[in-house]
Amino acid sequence: MAVLALAAAAALALGAPVKAAAAPVPPDTPAGAQLAWVIDASHRPVTPEEVQAHTAPAFLAQFPAAEFAGLLATIAGPAGFSLVSVTSLAPDRLTSDVRAGVLVRIDLAVDAAGLIQGILFAPVARPTPRSWRALDRRLHALAPRVSFLAARVDADGCVPEHAVAADVARPLGSTVKLYVLGALARAVARGRARWDERLAIRDAWKSLPSGILQDTAAGTPLPLRRYANLMISISDNTATDHLVHRLGRRAVEAQLGRFGMARPLANSPFLTTRELFVLKGGPDRSLIRRYLDLARPARRRFLVRRVDPRPVTAVKLWKSPRATDTVEYFASASDLCRAYAGLGRQARTQRPVARALSRSDGGLALPSSRWPSVWFKGGSEPGVLTVAYRLRASDGRTYVVAALANDRRRDFDAFAAEQELLALVRGAAGLVRS
Repeated sequence: MAVLALAAAAALALGAPVKAAAAPVPPDTPAGAQLAWVIDASHRPVTPEEVQAHTAPAFLAQFPAAEFAGLLATIAGPAGFSLVSVTSLAPDRLTSDVRAGVLVRIDLAVDAAGLIQGILFAPVARPTPRSWRALDRRLHALAPRVSFLAARVDADGCVPEHAVAADVARPLGSTVKLYVLGALARAVARGRARWDERLAIRDAWKSLPSGILQDTAAGTPLPLRRYANLMISISDNTATDHLVHRLGRRAVEAQLGRFGMARPLANSPFLTTRELFVLKGGPDRSLIRRYLDLARPARRRFLVRRVDPRPVTAVKLWKSPRATDTVEYFASASDLCRAYAGLGRQARTQRPVARALSRSDGGLALPSSRWPSVWFKGGSEPGVLTVAYRLRASDGRTYVVAALANDRRRDFDAFAAEQELLALVRGAAGLVRS
């Protein structure tokens, strides 16, 4: 899923804007020079070394250079950024609007050396619904099959404030990575893994983007917390698969039930992202049929013997819905709420859980004064779009808002659909606190 936000080391407290310059060009200021670099870099591959030359040490302490390069590529998409307008607030900070499929706002600040110390990307917000009825009307306009849940999380679990088909299991894409994170945290709690344990990259475990680790040399050791951060913050598929292999497929499957999933067998055997790509996009189009014809125990053997040895480089990405009801990951909005409740319990004693989940807000951009903690994970493939948030309000109350949309026949206008779901989540956040 395209991640449309990156909160960096310094929060930007922007003052009242002045009138934007008539010509859409970056201003001749230190902040303007870095905006020009961001726009230029969005049109080409960027090395970590180049990122380091443009960003402050405090920024890099929060967002490593390779991670920022991957996020920039994900946000800008294949077309890159084109500047629409710019508002110069001071020599060291500015706000600009760029087009990247959708209109994206960039807030940027530089330090005394002219290096980026804070940056925020967020889609220009759509109007939010002001009633549950209006929210439902817009939700049903998104896709033929939709689910929604806004629930308060307390000691008794998830207490719905508003629900639409919240108990119906739907395909959810990379949002399933919440369960991989939960399985990792359980392994650490039971002494079977450590957050600082180093795991080497393996070519056989590499997947396709989203992510950056597929381009990392085999043998490179990385701590498990790094895999977890990348899996959640930029939905790195190779990071996910390395964790699944390290923990074991059955450990992840067990976590589905521990987090209260109503139908965990729908995700058994638990596919690696690489296996999903090969089944759906590999050159042997009979592979997926042969897999689905097998009973569950035989499917496990089929994955190891027939799917895993195939090169992921032969995969061709599909542009229309393909087997979204059979070869995917499945959960309901209520399942996702229970998963967040479980992760919240784990985060009380394991800070890396909260750190991984709070590195990106997925473009939601709620005011931090009202919502000081935002956790996010989303997922998508053609015909599938899911967003799931855990929001902690300034009064200490915690909510989960999840929306799932599915169309078997056609793909979404992904950028427009993501913006609409973000608007619905923002609206729900306002309604639960009204």
